[in-house]
Amino acid sequence: MYGPTRKITGIYFYFIFLNDTSILSSFTLKTMKITLSNFKTLPLASLIPAPYSIRLPDPLLMKHLIKIIAKEGQLLPIYVREVPGINYEILPDSSNYIYNALVELGIQTAICFDCGKITNEQAQLLAAQHDLTKFEQDDLNLAEMLTALNKRYSTEQLYGLIPLNQVKIDAYLKLLSTDWNKLLAEDNEKREKRRLKKLLGNEKNQSLQLPATIETKYYKPLSPDSILKNY
Repeated sequence: MYGPTRKITGIYFYFIFLNDTSILSSFTLKTMKITLSNFKTLPLASLIPAPYSIRLPDPLLMKHLIKIIAKEGQLLPIYVREVPGINYEILPDSSNYIYNALVELGIQTAICFDCGKITNEQAQLLAAQHDLTKFEQDDLNLAEMLTALNKRYSTEQLYGLIPLNQVKIDAYLKLLSTDWNKLLAEDNEKREKRRLKKLLGNEKNQSLQLPATIETKYYKPLSPDSILKNY
């Protein structure tokens, strides 16, 4: 069966319990190109962080990641490659931040996915493919989920549990309770007022323009003779 969670060297990890051979056979299909032997429990001291990451640091997300791992354990593996002389190097993707969180928590071991003896270029390609394959979130579904969670957890608790800033969480919680038809009507009314104000302003400016028959110090009406002098 599938399970959260199996305790491995003090770290909780979503893993597959091999109580059924059909799971093993489906898990090792050639199209997946992985086997259970790729998953390893490695000492944190044997891991070398990638020299860079394709993800910018985010203190808020890092804080939430540390909280999640401290409470739930490591839910995602760290992707590594075998490098002669330094054991394992972490791929330059989000794995770096999982590693940093484990270090911050003082955890000695990590669940890793060993990509084998691949080149630096292959590691970079895998990191880009893995880390950039992100699907856009559905704001409406997320609002519904947060609203449902808000019945179990207070808003203040959600601030500490959900890796979003407080402004965004508040906005999602208000999304479903907002009367969008009313807001749309108010917005249309404001737009119409601005349009009329602009229209009246243009008409007022036009009414102040001097007729072409009136001569002023700065304006002389054109005459047939003045036009012919230019030719």
